[in-house]
Amino acid sequence: LNPHGENPNNYIVHDSSNREEMTRLHLQDQLLTTSMGGPLAEQPDPSSLKSVLDIGCETGSWLIDVAKTYPGIPVLAGVDINGRTLDYARTQAAAEGVGDHIQFYVMDALGVLEFPTHTFDLVNQRYGMGFLRTWEWPDALEQYRRVTRPGGVVRITEGEVVLESTSPALKQLNQ
Repeated sequence: LNPHGENPNNYIVHDSSNREEMTRLHLQDQLLTTSMGGPLAEQPDPSSLKSVLDIGCETGSWLIDVAKTYPGIPVLAGVDINGRTLDYARTQAAAEGVGDHIQFYVMDALGVLEFPTHTFDLVNQRYGMGFLRTWEWPDALEQYRRVTRPGGVVRITEGEVVLESTSPALKQLNQ
């Protein structure tokens, strides 16, 4: 247990090794990427990036899209705590013809990122609220900042669920 009396991590799916969950994660990732206009649509010149890190990369879908859309980015890396999910990501990257271009690492994003300081031009994290609790954000953001080169980008994407209800309990939960 951590100092707050809770489990040491907040990962929603501890064993995402089944095919159905892998497919769900892949489709969820594709939906988000498509809704955002592509893997790096908001970046002024994505082709100028030399190194990209994806935190909590799950099935590798976003990195695979980056590799296919911007084949000139020489360093693409993804980290996830689940080695089985990364095995799936490696298989998918190979099937898409970019397996040699992306490196996947088993790593806990709630700890120290095992990369040298100022390694990446862009650090990407999507759906971090699924595994980061309120008090963990400052340390995580510090790690992202540390591994991002000066002038680089820390890119955080979260979804917002807006629920309309007359239920006082649901209103309280949403607040």
